[in-house]
Amino acid sequence: MLNVDLNGAFIPRDQACIPISDRGFLFGDSVYEVIPAYGGAPLRLEQHLARLDQSLAAIHMVNPLSHAEWEKVLSELTAQLPGTDQQIYIQITRGAPDDREHVIPEGLKPTVLATTRELKTPDPDKATRGISAIPLDDIRWHRCDIKSTNLLANVLAYTQAKNEGVDEAILV
Repeated sequence: MLNVDLNGAFIPRDQACIPISDRGFLFGDSVYEVIPAYGGAPLRLEQHLARLDQSLAAIHMVNPLSHAEWEKVLSELTAQLPGTDQQIYIQITRGAPDDREHVIPEGLKPTVLATTRELKTPDPDKATRGISAIPLDDIRWHRCDIKSTNLLANVLAYTQAKNEGVDEAILV
């Protein structure tokens, strides 16, 4: 059983628990990054960490770990599968407040999760001949009729309204 890093502690994957009040669970108030690692070495780590920083900044969060700290965590994670190509998954949520409110609370401690698993190799036939695909309209932000738990857009809009001293945001 592989260990995961949850909030700075390496624990068995099946023992990792996140509070039900976590904003990543309730609102989708989180970001993630996936990094391939070959022979234990994360590919283009600085670029992936820069993109993680950029995603966090876009939702008004600061990376809770320095790039050097991430390097140490990921090194320890990938050491669990020596010589194996891996897929590293990082997710950072805003944390778990006492109250469920759309507005971003001040001073929350983020939830930080990092996991790894063996990287699945592509089907050699598909790698040779290519894949089939269809173009589709990107409707992810246009389906306000679905009561999805991904309320990140709502969270950011409501927080902006509060920061501007008004009671509500009306999305048009």
